[in-house]
Amino acid sequence: MVNHYVVLGVRPDADVESIKSAYRARVRRVHPDVAGDAEAFRALQAAYDVLRSDENRAQYDRARRAWM
Repeated sequence: MVNHYVVLGVRPDADVESIKSAYRARVRRVHPDVAGDAEAFRALQAAYDVLRSDENRAQYDRARRAWM
């Protein structure tokens, strides 16, 4: 299981604004249009898609706790 918090570089208790800020900072470095890595960009996008929504994040956190 991919740890979306590690991908974004935030703590599990990060607020939505911190997640958004971390996403924006990292996307500038890994976006394929700026010579970044397409695979890293996809992982970053997937992490942000999950963690930006309260419902998806809660579901992910439950699955993550079960996995750990």
